[in-house]
Amino acid sequence: MGRGKCVTPRADTDRVTTVIQERTSNATTSTVTQAYVYAIDPTPAQANLLRSHIGGSRFVYNTLLGLVKANWDENRKRKDAGEDVPKEDYLGTGHFDLLYLWGSSP
Repeated sequence: MGRGKCVTPRADTDRVTTVIQERTSNATTSTVTQAYVYAIDPTPAQANLLRSHIGGSRFVYNTLLGLVKANWDENRKRKDAGEDVPKEDYLGTGHFDLLYLWGSSP
């Protein structure tokens, strides 16, 4: 069994990548383990932009969640009233369904 260092240890690497090779009959097995750690240290202006982006994402998610819930509640009332509600009347919850819904909302 042989060991070889693939990455030179530096201050910015937490773990050193090690390649372990085991020889069996005619086959060679290699295992590579890597880990990278990144510290996010934004400036105050960048931190404000990150907060703004996260807040905007939460606003969109909550708005779409409200639209989908209202649609499902309305369809539930129709169904409880004995009306046949086709599957197409329900708003989808998939990624592209929500993108389409966001683009078409007033």
